[in-house]
Amino acid sequence: MTKINSLKKLIAAFIAFIFIMLAFRFLYAKSITYIFLLWNLFLAWIPFQLSILLTDRKGTSKWINNFLLAAWLLFFPNALYIITDLIHLEDVKTDVPVWFDAILLFTSSIAGLIMAFTSLFSRPSKSRF
Repeated sequence: MTKINSLKKLIAAFIAFIFIMLAFRFLYAKSITYIFLLWNLFLAWIPFQLSILLTDRKGTSKWINNFLLAAWLLFFPNALYIITDLIHLEDVKTDVPVWFDAILLFTSSIAGLIMAFTSLFSRPSKSRF
């Protein structure tokens, strides 16, 4: 389980960095242009948390496990979808430097992809299904 804990710390650091960058962007440009990144990160966080629930559950009913698996499958595409936010890089015309927005968008995409691939490669115990 130390692997998951270190990944949780890494994801928490990414999300904290994104929050700080969004706060600086708001203070500088007085615009909430990229606030949708928080929603997309939340949607990427859901399958990550569902996979942790699935790997930690032992001896629970098959129906609950199947429900959690179906919910994971429902939300998993949202975790990968965050990469498409990169198309918004040139849409915004403000005084904020393009490199700042690029770092913000790339960091959000990387955080979403880390959560997606972590949830994809987490393995449940063999005795459950």
